[in-house]
Amino acid sequence: MPYGHVLIADIGQVAGVPPPVVNGLIALASALNADDYRARGRTLASIGLGGLDRVALLRIVNEGDRP
Repeated sequence: MPYGHVLIADIGQVAGVPPPVVNGLIALASALNADDYRARGRTLASIGLGGLDRVALLRIVNEGDRP
C-alpha cells in the first residue's frame, strides 16, 4: 500500500487526474492497520521526481528521459 498506491495517487495529482478511489483505499488501509501509509509512502519526491509538472512527467514516461 505505501509503495504502490501512494505513488499512484501522487502521479494522478501531478497528471491532473484526481485519484479519489486510490486515496480512499490508502485511508482505509491506514485506519485498519493503524499506520499512516501516506506519510511513509513512496512519492514522486522520494524517487527523485519531485517538482515535475504534467508535461515533464509525461516526457519521462514516454521517452524515458529524466529532467
